[in-house]
Amino acid sequence: MKPEICLPRNPTPQLQHLTKREKRTLHPIQAGETEVKGLAELPPDEFLSRRYPGANAEELAKIRPQYWPNVPVLFQTYHLMISLGVAMVGIALLACVLWWIGKLWDTRSRFVRLFLWLLVLTPLLAEIATQAGWFTTEMGRQPWVVYQVLKTSDAASVVVKPPEALGSIILFSVVYLLLSVLFFSSFIRIVRKGPTTEAVVSDLPETWQLLSLRAGRHTKG
Repeated sequence: MKPEICLPRNPTPQLQHLTKREKRTLHPIQAGETEVKGLAELPPDEFLSRRYPGANAEELAKIRPQYWPNVPVLFQTYHLMISLGVAMVGIALLACVLWWIGKLWDTRSRFVRLFLWLLVLTPLLAEIATQAGWFTTEMGRQPWVVYQVLKTSDAASVVVKPPEALGSIILFSVVYLLLSVLFFSSFIRIVRKGPTTEAVVSDLPETWQLLSLRAGRHTKG
């Protein structure tokens, strides 16, 4: 069971009719102060009483926050993931519209040139959205590996030492850094070369040909 964020219940759509607390809820920074419905009762007293049999209600209330995730951070990472996802869907739809009306490859338009640069950056936006989603998932389940059964601190290996974990992180970082350099160097070389009419094999079905070349709107260079 995951805590449910209590959203403001506003009977009118106008922002000026929102209460001060509801306006704070919509603020991307101050939203960390938003009340989380049911969080004060998680985990339940029955669960805490089994782990702390001698604790009274006041002591259990002080212990309970140790079992909460970092809600303000999760709020930001979750909304970052959703915002970037919606933005990329909008970018894709706009690209389809521009292609449909024959303007996607019209580099004489300043708007189209800027939009093409935006398309170049969309893989980075997708990666940021993916990482924000992983932060939301992994931080949102803390401090549990198995909810109310096994905590992350209890599941940590006592065999693997910190230097060994650090060495693995450094090794993976170096490997991915080399792969990133190889990817971007190849990517830049292909982009600078650009599509050519010779790249389209004449005996292939028309539906297999590059859309830009088939439409005759490819960028020459």
